[in-house]
Amino acid sequence: MSKVYDNLPPSVIAAGENVLRACTEGTAPTADPALLRTVEAMLFAEAAALEAVALLTDRRGSSSDLVFAELLEEPVFNDLAPTILSLLRFLRGRIAGHDPVLRLAPSTPQPALCLLLLAGQALVSAADDRPGTRPVRDALAQCLHRLATSPAEERCPAGDLGFGLDDHLRDEVDEETFVLDESRKILTESVPVRRVFTSAPGRDEAVFLALDLEARPDVADVLRMLATDPPAGGADTSTRWRAFAAPAATLIRLEIEWLQPVNTALAVVLDADEYAPALQALTHSDHVQLSATDPVDQPGDAVIHSVKVPTNGPELRYLLTEAARRRN
Repeated sequence: MSKVYDNLPPSVIAAGENVLRACTEGTAPTADPALLRTVEAMLFAEAAALEAVALLTDRRGSSSDLVFAELLEEPVFNDLAPTILSLLRFLRGRIAGHDPVLRLAPSTPQPALCLLLLAGQALVSAADDRPGTRPVRDALAQCLHRLATSPAEERCPAGDLGFGLDDHLRDEVDEETFVLDESRKILTESVPVRRVFTSAPGRDEAVFLALDLEARPDVADVLRMLATDPPAGGADTSTRWRAFAAPAATLIRLEIEWLQPVNTALAVVLDADEYAPALQALTHSDHVQLSATDPVDQPGDAVIHSVKVPTNGPELRYLLTEAARRRN
């Protein structure tokens, strides 16, 4: 028996399985809602959702956002949809071998239920059939068997899924807890950087970021569309730099939001010491190049799509100066 089943109360496991069965049967769950508001319920729900998304990916080769569109557009789940989507991206990151970070707002509604609903939709999609049918029941049975015997939870990187601090607690916690929360703010939902290229000084100070978007197929699609069929007049894009300075490191976060062709947001985090040349170049530039493809080891005739994103060099310069002052 896996640690998932060994380490959690049977009542919590039964409640979680009840919700999963309801999702896959198309019925209403009968589990005690109080059991789904516990830390233990979160642990079971995350493991179950990870297993279901892994099963979906194994069977269909993808866990695209479109697979979950029906769930996310259900009016009764309107309040939960943003959390479900963030949790899906977090789970994809774990499956991809990343070490993702997701900071949930303290007021996040019913995160364990969000994970279980996500898992149920993943199983229905993996079976490619309607709730209540034999293929969907078989998908649930396979998921629960894997969860009990050899779960993805024990193979994938754990990542960091946690709740942010309430504003009224920020002045009361110890320094370690405060710093952890601040670092989560910077790192949450950011994508890994595969490689950074910086041009020689005097050559437009261009910086090229090759991103690992395995957990964000929606962003990969947007970059492809912008590179191959950009909107007339360019895409409506907003960007923002943020910084977190701690004694051990300074982290710089670039937040990007595209309003066209699809409203999509992305965050990239760079360590100020590790990527000092690139960040210095960006302080003198008005843009950065983004790509979902690492040019290294690509065939000579490979087409590398990249997108030019406007950035604010002076804003970044100010943040780097302030961060250096705080560390000193």
